[in-house]
Amino acid sequence: MRTLLTTALTTAALAAPSPAAHTLQPQAHPTTVLTSGHHAPATTARTAETRTPPSTTLTAATHTTAATTLTAAGHTTAATAVTAAGHTTADATLTAAGHMTAATALTGASHTTSADATGRTGVGTREAVAEGKYWRTRTLQVMTHPRQVGRGDNKYWLVERRLSETWTLRDGRAWTTFRRLGATPKSAADRAAWKRDGSPKKWSYRTEGMLLELSMEPQKGRVIPPRPPHGWFLGYTRLTFEELQAAPTDPKELKTWLQKLYSTPGEPPIDPNTDLPSAYADLMHRLPAPKAVRMAAYQLLSQMPGATVTDAGKGRKKVTEHSERSNTKARHARIIDTRDLLLVGTELDTIHNGKQLNAKTWTTDVKSGWTDNEPAAS
Repeated sequence: MRTLLTTALTTAALAAPSPAAHTLQPQAHPTTVLTSGHHAPATTARTAETRTPPSTTLTAATHTTAATTLTAAGHTTAATAVTAAGHTTADATLTAAGHMTAATALTGASHTTSADATGRTGVGTREAVAEGKYWRTRTLQVMTHPRQVGRGDNKYWLVERRLSETWTLRDGRAWTTFRRLGATPKSAADRAAWKRDGSPKKWSYRTEGMLLELSMEPQKGRVIPPRPPHGWFLGYTRLTFEELQAAPTDPKELKTWLQKLYSTPGEPPIDPNTDLPSAYADLMHRLPAPKAVRMAAYQLLSQMPGATVTDAGKGRKKVTEHSERSNTKARHARIIDTRDLLLVGTELDTIHNGKQLNAKTWTTDVKSGWTDNEPAAS
């Protein structure tokens, strides 16, 4: 089964140094989306590379190598791409409360060329030319480390926090950063066991021939320059910025368009109910699509068979889907800002053989928009 990328990060958060001020202003054309545009899709030339959509990998130690992981349903649960080195391709910073600082927050306002009497922008109108040099996406992921640490009877769980960020030019060249924000005991009981263990600041252990290292100290960030192939990737197809802007705005047409982008010659047709939900989510954060396209993607996501839509407060809706495969059950929720039609968070909860599967359980916090600020490590 093909796996698709979705973005994601967590509810619990660790204090991190505030980054330099970066204000993203998602206006006009782009908004994180897997497809974009207002009209029938332009011809999308397949690349010579025909690269597969980014998928997540698990290390031999069942520790995720990036901020994305495969769900039981066969989908990746984060929209952050993974580098060849196994790291997520983005970076971000957060406050002690687990949210982006005001100075670094991405604004979620996408403006159109017309507005009603209340001043709210209209959905379905042609959006003005996007402002900003880069489409920037920031993701914070929080998850429990898959294995307990500690010595003897003093075993305890750690919570890890990871920040990733991507700056992408209209020509598809992307700069990425990734940074681990450090690990801390998960609960009061875990903290008590940690103290009995001598309150260590670092941990390491070997599993299946691999050395895993954890630390309470945040990593220093670094910027990874663009690496070919460049472009805006949807499924197995590389699109230009202009082709993204020309994506269908009608839900039915958008679904058909995506099915073509995710199909591979000589292979059976994809199952839109399992292969496209992450594509709908990507259209609402990872790629810069017009607001009308994001609206179509949201409608498709919320109307998926078995999906439930609940109020998440602050003008947001939570779209939840459940999957079951063998002895594994998963709940995957995506939180959408319904005013700007942007993905702002995800939740993944996986149960295997009746027990929590930490390697596939986390939350994410996502920010996206246009900025003129140059790529920099937080």
